[in-house]
Amino acid sequence: MRKFGRIGVLMGGLSSERDVSLKSGKAVACALKKAGIDVAAIDIRPVGRASRLSNKRNEHNLIKEYVLGKIKDSKIDIVFIALHGRFGEDGTIQGMLEENGIPYTGSGVSASRLAMDKVRSRELFQKAGLSVPNCVILNSHPQNKSLRASRVYEGTAWQSHFCGIGFPYIVKPSSQGSSIGLSLVETENNLKKAINLAYKYDDTVLVEEYISG
Repeated sequence: MRKFGRIGVLMGGLSSERDVSLKSGKAVACALKKAGIDVAAIDIRPVGRASRLSNKRNEHNLIKEYVLGKIKDSKIDIVFIALHGRFGEDGTIQGMLEENGIPYTGSGVSASRLAMDKVRSRELFQKAGLSVPNCVILNSHPQNKSLRASRVYEGTAWQSHFCGIGFPYIVKPSSQGSSIGLSLVETENNLKKAINLAYKYDDTVLVEEYISG
């Protein structure tokens, strides 16, 4: 089906949602092939040392070179983004493709970046007059990971943090999808563990009231 050209399905990626992305990407590629469309399945893997560099600019440049190389080698016309989480849904890959004039599916850079940030999304919903769950937002400096949850637990200080929000809570990192790092907390005993889990994935954590539905 030449009207679409050759479609490259980007999957895998660098985030904690890599396995979920691979499943999504394979399903998309399979469906496109069944529809008679020319498809290239492209697994974006962590590029060696680049995925562990603390220098984000170097990391970004190495990943960009790697991804664009894979796309060029596959001779594709359009990118179907089946990447999840960091790099795939946060506006990074979208910006990279736009810079190089490569058409792609899904939301643009700004919308992707906003949708991946739960705190900013909440603010946008509230400004639009939409109801959102009561929430406490926890932030901490990356150098103080070991202190993050314990700060909430100094004496009875945690009670003031969550005043007005009764158990159960939903505790989750701000930037993850696929329920990565998310916990349903029904008692005080499990709260610290849930906060520490969420902090493994982001420096910003949301503690929201649980809404049954």
